[in-house]
Amino acid sequence: MFDASRKAHRQLLLRIVTILGVFAFGFGIYLLFTPTAPPLKFVRGPVVQISDSILLGPYPVDSELRELKRLGVTEVVSLLDATSPVESQLLASEKRRVERLGFIFTNYPIPVSRVVRGADPPVMEAIASHLSRSTEGLRYVHCYLGRHRVGMVQDYLKSHTKIKIYDTVEMP
Repeated sequence: MFDASRKAHRQLLLRIVTILGVFAFGFGIYLLFTPTAPPLKFVRGPVVQISDSILLGPYPVDSELRELKRLGVTEVVSLLDATSPVESQLLASEKRRVERLGFIFTNYPIPVSRVVRGADPPVMEAIASHLSRSTEGLRYVHCYLGRHRVGMVQDYLKSHTKIKIYDTVEMP
């Protein structure tokens, strides 16, 4: 009788742990596709202005896109990587939303792995060349969290272009 009760207790514990594990996994997947949900919203980078025509920041949701439009942004330059299972979904959604709001949409994919390995010179040169062309309005360059890949772009622009990069100004 004691063994049967222990076995039932173990099975119940195993079920509870399994349910909690499945829930945690599902919530983790949800977070990957919702970068503004807690706890990710607390680690997202701010939107900063680095030049007269360039803003850097995180993946923009609808309310942020409307605010960017109000600020005079005319083009969204995404650094998301379409070969990533998560970023490909975000990229497709973003492209539809951005174009619906009347922005120009451009994608220069930088894989997340490049953050560790360093910038890919041909891609960085293409981004710099694109951003060096004069344009009306502001350009918003973003990656997923608005920290690492946009930081690489900012550093590259500082050292490899004639774009006047000033101390970043966080947008209100």
